Formats: sequence, C-alpha cells, structure tokens
Amino acid sequence: MKLFVLAYPIFKSTDHNKIEQFRQQYDMQYGIVKPHFTIVFAIENFTQEDLIEEVIENSNTFKKINVSIKEATIHRDSSGNHFNVFLQAIEGNHQLKKLHDQLYSKKLNTHLRNDIKYIPHITIGH
Repeated sequence: MKLFVLAYPIFKSTDHNKIEQFRQQYDMQYGIVKPHFTIVFAIENFTQEDLIEEVIENSNTFKKINVSIKEATIHRDSSGNHFNVFLQAIEGNHQLKKLHDQLYSKKLNTHLRNDIKYIPHITIGH
C-alpha cells in the first residue's frame, strides 16, 4: 500500500465551495481526497505505524502554519504528458517546504523524489 502525508487546510466556506466546484469539473481526484498539500509523496515499504511515528518525531517543532493563496498556476506534470492547475501557497510556503524537508531528513530520506522540485500547492485540476 502507498502511504502519503497530507495537510488539509481550513478554508473560509466561500473559498472552499469555489475550490470544490472547480475541482468537481477539472480534478480527477475530486471525491477521492479533499483539497490538500502533499507533504510526503507516495511511499511503499513502510508500515502506517512507522510512518506515523516518523512524522510525529520529525514534525514536533512545527506549529500551525498560516497559508495564503493568491493565484492559480499551471504546471507540466513530471511525466510531461499533461498539465495540472495548482493553487500555490504564498504565505506559509517556506514553512511547508521546511516541514517537507524535515520529514524526509531521516528514515524517509531514501523515498525523496529528487527528480521533482517540491512546490507547496493544492492541485485543483488536470
């Protein structure tokens, strides 16, 4: 089973509704997962319990991260075959990157995708 670490932001209800309306039309993950920031991408060969322990141990110095999003951007998927629409974090971007780096700094290090630049974002379309 593939495991992820996701951060679910709390939106104003009007913003949440707009995001979900867009995702319903353009995001193939709509209905599968709520809008989120992926902090750790798909990993295998790790138990859920070990991942939870690793996340708790390596994120305990982080507090609530305030995030603001100002724009949507379009990015080519790492496969190069399609494009994604991202809501990128402006405020909170640095802290999300620090959390991502910290979680990959120890036992998850071998799972780090060096071929993809980490951009804190919420995918809202494909």
